[in-house]
Amino acid sequence: MQPFKAGSDITLYLFTFQRTCSKAALEKETWSRRLLTFLPEMSIARMTDEGARDYDKVQLQLRKRYSLCSEALRMKYRNTRRSQRESYFQFRYKSMSLLEECLNSADAHEDQQRGIELIALEQFYASISEKMCLPVDL
Repeated sequence: MQPFKAGSDITLYLFTFQRTCSKAALEKETWSRRLLTFLPEMSIARMTDEGARDYDKVQLQLRKRYSLCSEALRMKYRNTRRSQRESYFQFRYKSMSLLEECLNSADAHEDQQRGIELIALEQFYASISEKMCLPVDL
């Protein structure tokens, strides 16, 4: 795998990393140690040693560190398209991950009504011209 570059899509990078580890039948307990070799040094500098050994905690920290603001995430989700290089499975995962990040950033992941409002807003934005789209906070 190539090292992670700041500004790249952390969601897609983690997905590729997990798939690579799974295909290689690597123990999940070793994933965080292996992942750290591909990251910029400052990515998890503030994590405890114990936290840095837990892949789920490392993954969460990376998603927070490289996440975008709510509106930028919604725009990224709204404008995402499948590239010719990615499979339909990769595109599906990317879309679902972006939606999950949108829901989390809008504090709508656990709140069904807020999630419905967010998805309805995205559907509304998709139906009008781009000139009419203004950022709306839920």
